[in-house]
Amino acid sequence: MIDNHPEGIVCSEKQENVPGGFHGNVPDIYDHTNMKHKFLFLCTALLMIVLGTSDAMRGIFSPLFRDGFGVSIERLGFIVSLSYVGNLSCLLVGGIILDKMGRRTAMILFMLLLATSEMLLLHGNLFFCLATGFFLTLGLSTLLNTTVNLISSEFSRSRKLLVVNTLFFIQGLGTAGSQLLFSRYASDRSVFNILLISMSVGLILFSVPFMSAKNFARKIPDQKGQGPSGTTDKTAIFLLTASLAFYLIAEHGVTNYLIVYGTEYLDVSAASVGTDLALFSAGIMTGRLLLAPLADRLGALRTMALALFLGALAYTTAFASAHLNLLFFAGFFVSLTYPSVIAVVSDYTSERSRSRTTTMVISMASVADVLFNLAFGKTVSGFGYPFAITLLCASLWIATLLMTILRIREKRKSALLHLIDDHRQMP
Repeated sequence: MIDNHPEGIVCSEKQENVPGGFHGNVPDIYDHTNMKHKFLFLCTALLMIVLGTSDAMRGIFSPLFRDGFGVSIERLGFIVSLSYVGNLSCLLVGGIILDKMGRRTAMILFMLLLATSEMLLLHGNLFFCLATGFFLTLGLSTLLNTTVNLISSEFSRSRKLLVVNTLFFIQGLGTAGSQLLFSRYASDRSVFNILLISMSVGLILFSVPFMSAKNFARKIPDQKGQGPSGTTDKTAIFLLTASLAFYLIAEHGVTNYLIVYGTEYLDVSAASVGTDLALFSAGIMTGRLLLAPLADRLGALRTMALALFLGALAYTTAFASAHLNLLFFAGFFVSLTYPSVIAVVSDYTSERSRSRTTTMVISMASVADVLFNLAFGKTVSGFGYPFAITLLCASLWIATLLMTILRIREKRKSALLHLIDDHRQMP
């Protein structure tokens, strides 16, 4: 896309396959002699399993909260709403901390804070501790998730998207694995407490290697970004934010409403539509593992635009034909969208505001997603399921269109820069 990328920036177009990524002296986990970096990657992978498990806790142990802690359905709904506020709050504050302290130091701080928050849930019989605990754990989990995305180039600059999507796949294994293993103990407080203590101890242990890795994701002095004078490319950031927002609307439309849509409108069993929902999630996990190498070869924008198009086609076909099992292919193709968008944000910001801008993009996209979900129920009541589902399909097509516009814009910018370079080199 543009030459002379500052350190830490991943190119959204096709990257050159050089040893060590953009800078040959940068450690790479694919270098088999670099054991220290491999150990840090292992700690990060284990951290992602903990984050996946932590995110699933609220849903897994909801029977314990109702029967063991005496929390009403209304209060459970309040906790869910509060967790969204926690996500937004932690992202907005965390972005500033990341830029001020540096990513390594901030990541250590976030891990220790998350460990403390998990311990707060040990007193879940007190509603204040339960609500505050989930406010912090889900917010800090999202923040750590974003931080891992930001530091992933430290593991391999030339194959950053492969690293990012592999880590997100591992997080998905943590979520799915914890749901599979612990759902049978959903009302057991002792299992709940043991899991909380284990995650807290793990978070503290995983933070220790990063404390000694002084040169890992260190705070870099202010450098110029993609825009003139190191400013943010606001048009690109807007297109990425809007595309991510419409994508989240379509994805969460499936995860939040597919079962009720299948049982109430299509009149199929909850077990059957539940299998279709599981296929959608399986498609996302599989896609992140298999498509990531393609993104590194073709470039993020090109891959996302093409994958979103194929995903929107499968998504629309699944609902139009009432063959919801086709949602597996929709999930497979759109799987790279979230982690790759967050990775690409770095291409359009200065070093000093990169973390802040990234967290802002996620926050704004999440706000749009939450507002849509608040209106979705009224849309179903007023206009019926066919119209509401059409809106979900349209959202994914709009996300595709916005990503395609950004891709075309960057292609033209790249051609213009090459033309200028050629003109300068002429005698």
